[in-house]
Amino acid sequence: MSATKFGIVYSTLTGRIRRVLFPDSDSELTGLLLGTGESSINFPLSDLLPLPDLQSFLSGQTGLTPTGDRYAIVNESIVAPVPVINSNVVGAIIADPSGCGDSVSGYTLIAHSIAGPGWAWTALGGFVAPPVPIRVVV
Repeated sequence: MSATKFGIVYSTLTGRIRRVLFPDSDSELTGLLLGTGESSINFPLSDLLPLPDLQSFLSGQTGLTPTGDRYAIVNESIVAPVPVINSNVVGAIIADPSGCGDSVSGYTLIAHSIAGPGWAWTALGGFVAPPVPIRVVV
């Protein structure tokens, strides 16, 4: 029997979509193995939308609007016992460390709306954007 539904796995804390599931049959959406801090909800295939619209649709259904879930990936540990004074941002991800336990092994996640590769993090000043290149016309 063909599936008539799809499933969304989302962060219970933030409401951010973590996975969209397309089963072969509707019964596969029953008894899903969910990770820490995850919830699931099923919808008719007729409600399927592009991911950004699907996130808005889910927010309307759950009352949860994800905010503050973008994290810079910092290449040095900034926690005890000895914090590193200067570190580099090597990437950025959407994550839920508090609710779902997301992490990147060997790196530190720090919430920030725009920091990305090329940025620095300092213990004294927080995030520092890369210098803007100056173009000299001769």
